[in-house]
Amino acid sequence: MTGLAAYGWWPLAWLGVDAPLVWGVGGVGLLWGLGYHGTALFWLIGIHPMTWLGLNWGTSLAIALGAWLIVTLWGAALTTLWGWFVARTKGDRLWIGLALFGSLEVLWGYGPLYWTALNLTQSPHNLWALQLGRWSGPQTLTTALLLFGGLGHRILWMRPPRREALGLAMLVFFLCGYGAWAANPERSAKADGPALQVGLIQPNIPNPIKFREEGLRLALDRHVQGYQNLQGVDFVLTTEGAFPFAYPRPSSWREPFDRAIADQGTPVWIGSFGEPTKA
Repeated sequence: MTGLAAYGWWPLAWLGVDAPLVWGVGGVGLLWGLGYHGTALFWLIGIHPMTWLGLNWGTSLAIALGAWLIVTLWGAALTTLWGWFVARTKGDRLWIGLALFGSLEVLWGYGPLYWTALNLTQSPHNLWALQLGRWSGPQTLTTALLLFGGLGHRILWMRPPRREALGLAMLVFFLCGYGAWAANPERSAKADGPALQVGLIQPNIPNPIKFREEGLRLALDRHVQGYQNLQGVDFVLTTEGAFPFAYPRPSSWREPFDRAIADQGTPVWIGSFGEPTKA
């Protein structure tokens, strides 16, 4: 499950993605999809509790679980369709299954709930594997996982193992080696030119007070202090949604941070909310 990356269990991803390829049943695709997407998207439960929005504990939990289930079922519908197609495949299920899954994922990516693949980019435990995304996005990594699982099943359970499976297993290991090589920081720095010094401000304001006056004031203080402490870097980043207001609308509340930027002059990318421009 690629979602296991979020918990630091990334190696298990290589063992759990071959079931629909092996059995080729729509029901198996549904069950596998529930586990695959449900695990990958379990971080959505983290929005609970939302008592800071005026919701009681039970309502907050129901909303968090509902959001998680809806997005999980949406993703599971994809793998159910995949399993249904694979079950009706008369050729080599491995290769046809890989092609079908990649095609369905590309179509799914045009929708608004393409969150499972996003999870692949959110873990520090699989940097070597993420390098495969340089080729054609997260679909490359998903395909590598499926290929590894399918080939592993053939090698372990087919007697005698097919030469094709053994040869392609070596190809998968080659791809893993490429990821480890591409993720080498020394090689990346040499290939991309001089390194940039980047500062990051992460205020870490608890949800219960994030949008209250005390939370806003604490966020402002930490941003001003963090920006001043990061002088000497090439530029500064703030986290997504760091400031809960439309930017660049003038704000007296934000003035201390604006003044610090004007005084120090270090460029900063602000994670705020924009406004539609008028034609």
